[in-house]
Amino acid sequence: LEDAAGNTLVEAPGGSFTVDSTVPQITNVATSSKKYSARANYNTVTLTFDSTEDVGAGLKAKVGDQDMLCGAWQATSPSHTCTYAVQGNEGAGFKDISIAATDAAGNNGFGSASVELDFTGPEVTLSVQPAGRPARLGETATVSVTVNEPVGAAGLQLDSGGLTLGQPSVSGTTYTWTYAVKQGDLGAYALSATCLDAAGN
Repeated sequence: LEDAAGNTLVEAPGGSFTVDSTVPQITNVATSSKKYSARANYNTVTLTFDSTEDVGAGLKAKVGDQDMLCGAWQATSPSHTCTYAVQGNEGAGFKDISIAATDAAGNNGFGSASVELDFTGPEVTLSVQPAGRPARLGETATVSVTVNEPVGAAGLQLDSGGLTLGQPSVSGTTYTWTYAVKQGDLGAYALSATCLDAAGN
């Protein structure tokens, strides 16, 4: 088009924009364990989860107030794997894990989990019956180990001093062995117990 003064109308090229209101969905949140410590082999918190979209640098994951290191988004499950190395100065107790995914349009998706940091070894009490005197031939002796937290049979090691005690009976966190005293058992036996909890203490 041209007006009377000879000016022409220049048509600007068309434009477009995209509206994105889809919130990233965080699902299938899981951790490799529920308890961790600063000990080797027990100090890496590994978090996995699925995200419906790749938000790149918009992904943040924390254990308490500590940043986790997250790998790149994957098309297959799990979409993300994040890790955090426990230092031992975080303070013991339950810690919230928070996940925030912000896409390019500013839509925010969230996920959460929790883990426990435990830096204290279990307390172990060992008792023997009969107490205060030698066991007699034919008598049944008992050895009991009580732990102040669940450790499972695999986490408890009993040094029986050379006696073959077999498998213990279990009641809560108390493990009890019985032994029928027989010929040839004359002598003193030093017993000791060590425990390893789920956090490696």
